Amino acid sequence: MIQGQNHFCYDGVMSTPVDELCYLPGGVKAAGITTRLALLVYRAGIEVLARGEARLAELGIDGREYTALAILATDEPESQQELARLMGKAPPIMVAVVDELERKGLVARRRSERDRRRSVVELTEEGRAMLQRADALADEVMAELFGSIDADERAALHLTLRRAVAPEPVSA
Repeated sequence: MIQGQNHFCYDGVMSTPVDELCYLPGGVKAAGITTRLALLVYRAGIEVLARGEARLAELGIDGREYTALAILATDEPESQQELARLMGKAPPIMVAVVDELERKGLVARRRSERDRRRSVVELTEEGRAMLQRADALADEVMAELFGSIDADERAALHLTLRRAVAPEPVSA
């Protein structure tokens, strides 16, 4: 993510101006938003982006880097190209992300033992520690944003969102 000119920029596409991304401390009050699921999900995404990016910046990473660390730790992709596919990013974009993570000492590249043409990206110990810190910050942001609903409701929301966006059925 690049922040500049009062916009967030992901993959060369400018988003909503940063000053519009600030969170609403009193919550969303407009019935025009609260009565429409699509607008509520959109607003929740803006809240997560605005709060999350600010908090991740304290760690020296951004949301795209956090996502890459999480996928590397959980999915263990067999190649940098598979990492790009899992993130939904073009391979050249992933090269830049991995370059930055490598520069920060959070990942290391090595040649695949099965196919020497492929690069495998792995978390370093520093990367695992960074992921733990980022996960803790993300949990704090989620608690701030969804603090008005209890843990069971948050778990149900998580499962519902997973079912909505996962390509395969998700079990509870």
